[in-house]
Amino acid sequence: MPKSYKQGSIQGLTTDVAIVGAGVSGLYSGWRLLSGYFKETPDYRTSNPSVSIFDMSNRIGGRLFSIKNYPGLDGVVGELGGMRFMEHQKIANSLINKVLKLTVLDFPMGDKNKNLIYLRGQRFHESDYGKSGFKTNYNLDNKWQGKHPDEIFTAIVNDVLIKNGYSTGARNRKEWDEIKSILSYYQGPDKGQTLENIGFWNLINDQVGNEGYNFISDAGAYFSNTINWNSAEAMPYMMGDFVGDVKYKTIEGGFDMIAEGLAKLFSEAGGTIYNSKQLLNFSHNDLNSFKYKLLIRDTKDNDEYEIYCNSLILAMPRRALELINDHNFLFKGGEDIELKKNIRSVIGEPSFKLLMAFDNGKNRLPWWKSELDIDEGRSITDLPMRQCYYFGAAKDRNASLLLASYNDMRTVDFWKPLELPDQGMSYKKNSVHFKKMIDNNSFVPKATSFVTKEELEKVSKFYKQAPKRMVDHSLFQLKELHGVENIPDPFTTMYENWSDDPYGGGYHAWKARYDVGSVMSYMRRPMKTENVHICGEAYSDQQGWIEGAFCVAERMLQQEFAMCKPSEWLDDDYYLGR
Repeated sequence: MPKSYKQGSIQGLTTDVAIVGAGVSGLYSGWRLLSGYFKETPDYRTSNPSVSIFDMSNRIGGRLFSIKNYPGLDGVVGELGGMRFMEHQKIANSLINKVLKLTVLDFPMGDKNKNLIYLRGQRFHESDYGKSGFKTNYNLDNKWQGKHPDEIFTAIVNDVLIKNGYSTGARNRKEWDEIKSILSYYQGPDKGQTLENIGFWNLINDQVGNEGYNFISDAGAYFSNTINWNSAEAMPYMMGDFVGDVKYKTIEGGFDMIAEGLAKLFSEAGGTIYNSKQLLNFSHNDLNSFKYKLLIRDTKDNDEYEIYCNSLILAMPRRALELINDHNFLFKGGEDIELKKNIRSVIGEPSFKLLMAFDNGKNRLPWWKSELDIDEGRSITDLPMRQCYYFGAAKDRNASLLLASYNDMRTVDFWKPLELPDQGMSYKKNSVHFKKMIDNNSFVPKATSFVTKEELEKVSKFYKQAPKRMVDHSLFQLKELHGVENIPDPFTTMYENWSDDPYGGGYHAWKARYDVGSVMSYMRRPMKTENVHICGEAYSDQQGWIEGAFCVAERMLQQEFAMCKPSEWLDDDYYLGR
């Protein structure tokens, strides 16, 4: 269940550092400020600072949201948000293994001979790529026909590197950062342009044509990887995170255990987390000795409070920043052109996840195992569902859990009209018509031989139960992807649309025509005369990963708060980015 921390009145509260956002960058920043060491510099504002974290949600973790201890699903975990990391991501890896001492598990991607790919009505396996005579239903040049999309991605990147006089061997993040800004393109309409001024869609289209672009967009599972984002950032991102036989890891008990662990350490060190608290605005303060006054709204009862701090960390993505009242010294009523431009330097990428739990029946096997002998991992399609992940069976084998849809970008629009109206609209939610509409369109959890309807309804208040039409559309697409007609109805569902406020997307991407390194540095302290800082995954060079959030936060803490490196658990020479 989502954890809830301190709630209620906070009028007049004072804290040296106020952090807004209880995602991993906010939690990490709070814990480090209370547990780390500071350099002896004359301009550091406090010693042994008091730190408070505020979040408008009733839980912690931000875009980490694990489904665990769910009735009927003992021992199986589902992920509505972030769900994995890689071993070379050293802050995440060290925190998980050395500090939090969590149990690390492999995150399986499936058997290339069993898991499915279904594109343009053609059903095949990943192992079919590269086989003699294999062709897809895409009108590709002979050079690319039948090849794995990863092979095409690699060829595109290698061609650009070779034409710029660089080798095609593996590079770490620092080595990529040293050449990103000087790589240029050499042919077509974009000849002579630096890569950071070229959209990735533009570059791919020039390299492999429109059909080639459509194929690698569809077959790559994520439309977000091939949108028209900054090519200089896209190339190392794709080569390091998604192309080839990448090994992913996850955490036993749910990926949001890392957020819960950081929150526990933060609280034990003297910090306080306040849930259901939204930052409305902030201003200079002349009422007491604290530098800033924050206006906070309680999202449960709409009461507003004034609190005071000396430093403010906005651990927020782009959309959450845009929701703050801009009539203050930082945003200047929207007239600060540089800040506005830099906030808009990233694209919020819509993302949607739908989980379904199934009764395994008499054979006590998930339907994907009994019908297709699929054990784990994912299958990919160009249908609006895009991907499904087989999370597995409960310990007693009675039930199984499926991430029935993991989609992003334009396919999120397919699911959006199927959502129910916002049940938080107080002016409508008490009307008879509204209640009838909700009751008639909601998916109703079903009792089984191993879980009661009352148990399911009790836990459903913590998660969004998918609307019935959404479930029906998803089942229809699952049947088409798998070529199986007798898929049972789920007994319960959960979903999350991360494009909704205050997130504005499940992850982010840098726009073309920006000097990314300069923007990253700027966002950590937009006004050099003010102690207001911005951190998080959105303005990192590892967007979509918790490591991006950690690296930006750590760079901010060392640079702006004069903190020492956390040498006791992280290598001093680990590269934090620009």
